[in-house]
Amino acid sequence: MFRPSTIAMNALFQWPAGLNFPLSIAAASTALSVTAWLLIRSRGKKSPAERERDRRMALNANGRMTDGVLTDAALDSGDPAETALLFYRYSISGVEYSAAQDVSCLRNMIPVGNYLAGETVMVKYDQHCPSNSIVVCESWSGLITQPLRRRLLPKLNRPVVN
Repeated sequence: MFRPSTIAMNALFQWPAGLNFPLSIAAASTALSVTAWLLIRSRGKKSPAERERDRRMALNANGRMTDGVLTDAALDSGDPAETALLFYRYSISGVEYSAAQDVSCLRNMIPVGNYLAGETVMVKYDQHCPSNSIVVCESWSGLITQPLRRRLLPKLNRPVVN
């Protein structure tokens, strides 16, 4: 029976002496690249709250405005742990949309006042996806404040003169 010597086996499965350094450089750079990619990828994940804030800010910057009607407002509780919701509806190109916005983290942006069903609000929406809409964000509010409401009501209730 023929057994190859260990010297012959080692020679068969070893890299030539000149390739050891370039191979080690290539392996190290590959490992470094993979590590950097994993760190960047894991760091780039945003929380749901951050994604919602980015959505609101994008709608504020690029959204179109239309009139809407407040259908319900669950803002009464002073407890910051409770969810605050605005329910509203609006119409775009003959299609009526109903939506709700969680404004729990925006309580300081909501003007003080009682918001009743049937009140007019301004809605910002995405023109490419009209169901994506907001009434309040960090730098804009579509809710009509009490002083503005007092100024508008007499104008809205006066008779039309022909």
